Amino acid sequence: MECDRVTGEDCFYGRLCLRDIYELDDILMNINEIAETSTSIVKATPIKRRAAPV
Repeated sequence: MECDRVTGEDCFYGRLCLRDIYELDDILMNINEIAETSTSIVKATPIKRRAAPV
């Protein structure tokens, strides 16, 4: 859905929308052939994304 280039230890931050956790395994196997990954899973979104003030 999204991919951001970020500062700090990580280079990219990606947001995926998956059908199930097994789909994540397939994606990570392809990426791990060329790069090291660190994965986090969102459990809840207490504050929803909103538009910036104009």
